[in-house]
Amino acid sequence: MNFRLRYAITALVIILGTGLFAYARLGNEIVGTFLNAAGQVTTLEAAAVEDSSAVLQGDLSQINDHEEADVYFKFREVGEDMEETWWIIADTHIGSHRASEANALENLQKAVADANELGLSQKAIVLGDFVHDSPDFVPDFVNAMDGLDHEWTYVLGNHDFDRHGSGERVMDRNFFKMDIGGIRFIAISDDGSWAGSWFPGEVYQAYQTEKNLMTDQNDWFKGELDRDPDKPTVLWSHQGLKRMYERDDDDGPCFWDPERRGWLQENWGDYNIIMWKRGHRHNWNFDEDYRGYGFVDVSPGAMGNDDRAGAVYMTVTREGDTTTIWLRFRDPLLNRWSRSAGVTDYKMEVVHGWGETVQQKMTGSGEFNATIDRLLPGREYEFMAVAVVGNEKIKGDVLSFTTAEVTGAIQDTEEIPPSFELRQNYPNPFNSTTVIEYHLMNEEHVRLQIFDTTGRFVTEIVNERTTAGTHRVKFDASGLSSGVYLYKLRAGMHEQSKRMTLIK
Repeated sequence: MNFRLRYAITALVIILGTGLFAYARLGNEIVGTFLNAAGQVTTLEAAAVEDSSAVLQGDLSQINDHEEADVYFKFREVGEDMEETWWIIADTHIGSHRASEANALENLQKAVADANELGLSQKAIVLGDFVHDSPDFVPDFVNAMDGLDHEWTYVLGNHDFDRHGSGERVMDRNFFKMDIGGIRFIAISDDGSWAGSWFPGEVYQAYQTEKNLMTDQNDWFKGELDRDPDKPTVLWSHQGLKRMYERDDDDGPCFWDPERRGWLQENWGDYNIIMWKRGHRHNWNFDEDYRGYGFVDVSPGAMGNDDRAGAVYMTVTREGDTTTIWLRFRDPLLNRWSRSAGVTDYKMEVVHGWGETVQQKMTGSGEFNATIDRLLPGREYEFMAVAVVGNEKIKGDVLSFTTAEVTGAIQDTEEIPPSFELRQNYPNPFNSTTVIEYHLMNEEHVRLQIFDTTGRFVTEIVNERTTAGTHRVKFDASGLSSGVYLYKLRAGMHEQSKRMTLIK
């Protein structure tokens, strides 16, 4: 009998903050039994949701005390088969006085009608410049987009500011992430305006779209990339890499914050960014290997031109371990599929392989463990223990566990924050449930209410006296229809509100 056949590996998973764990078995030899139904996690603090960790533990038995082995774990998130199509447009420029954009509103209405007639998409995203320099045109844009048969969202562009008046954004910033078919999509908004020699007036912020990201959004963006650097990632934005993160001489003048100049460019190899979709260029564009960075660069063209218009339909399909991103270019004014850089469509396949923990060396039989960080709530993961002894690789059974959904009023902390603050809900956009966090400097009577975009009261989540500190509460919107909602926090003399997007 081959001595190697007598090796046995067991595997065990423990979610931090609980005592739940499960043993695996190898072949017919039962090493342990489940101590909890399917190893399910039933409670998990909200603070651990974004940065939750799992301790994977294995046991290697029946090798000699002096024999060495390399041990590690393979793991992956279990994805469900799905298909979803997004309608992607940019640069509608409603309200522009430029001759080429005089029919912008009419063009957008035609494009909405074309999208409805095709009936391909379930969601839409606008990549900036939806209005032109004035809040007066926001209602026209919203009314046109509300003609879609499905929901839509947006990211701000460099024209979506009141440049002739206050200099403020015409709508709130919208930066968020979504997981579609195992691909991470991150949307980031422009955040600045300029006047100067282009626009006479008192508003002047030195072409701040070059600097683009305010500190909180920038830190959030970098944090999301750092959360899982190897995860396949698609970016949505109005401006792109060369406008936001590259060299001074790459695309016109730059007024970078020197402390933040080029962090993405300098660390590009640390992340797995596979595609970037962005507006701003006013024409279709497609580059399969943008400037040698190894990602696909895509522009949907401009909607606000009377001689041409552009849109991209993005279909994400997952079957088993493979996700396919399929892009098709569309002229919605002429109601026909079009070509960009010589292609009418483009498909990218992403195979979701196993991740591996760092190998550890052990001598003789015994237990070993490793930690994987930053798991998502309500997701299923599978893993197995692996040992390499000499020239032989031994694998344990594949086990799975499911992290808990965020439930209830989640976590409160007594640490006194430095200021009153209402944070952006997480996740956003969301499907049915989301978490709202707020910070109080003092004990106050708190009211947290939900309104629709017309200002109509929808519901109240909190109405009680609340201690100082950080508080998180879950909002269940399963009874509401898809759309944009306003959540408003009142505490003593303080009041703040933010928008959130419900997508079903």
